[in-house]
Amino acid sequence: MDIISVKDPKKYNISGELGLALNNSAFLMKEGRFNDALSICDECLKKDPNNALMLTQKGTAHFRLGKFDDAIRCFDLAIKSSPKFADAYYNKATVKALQDDIPEALSLLEQSIKLDSRFRKTAKRDEDFLLLRDNPLFIVLVGN
Repeated sequence: MDIISVKDPKKYNISGELGLALNNSAFLMKEGRFNDALSICDECLKKDPNNALMLTQKGTAHFRLGKFDDAIRCFDLAIKSSPKFADAYYNKATVKALQDDIPEALSLLEQSIKLDSRFRKTAKRDEDFLLLRDNPLFIVLVGN
C-alpha cells in the first residue's frame, strides 16, 4: 500500500494547504495514527470532495484500519474523479490482492503500471502482493 506524501509537489500538482495536509496525514499514518489521518482527509474533502489525492489517502487510512470495503469505496471515488491517477489503482490492487481477488488485483496493478511505471518496482517489494509473487501474470507485469 502506497502512502502518499508530497516529496515532489510538481508530480501531484499541489502545494500550500493541501500539500501540508497530505504530508501531515502521511506522517500520522507512519506513526500508526490512522484515525487522526482520516480526520485530516475528511477536513480536506469537505472543501474538495472529489480530490483524488485525499480520497486515495483516506482509502489508505481505512485500509490500515482493516476497513477494506471503505478503502475500496475511497479508491473507486478517486478513480472516478481522476481516471489517470495511478496511485488509486495501485492501492485498490493491494486490497484486492489481500482479499484474494487475484484477477481484479492483477488488472488494477496493470492499469497502475501503465499510468506510472514506478509501480512496477514498488509492487515487486510490496508485502501486500506476497501471495502473487509466483503468479505468471504478476511476474510479467513487474519482472523478475
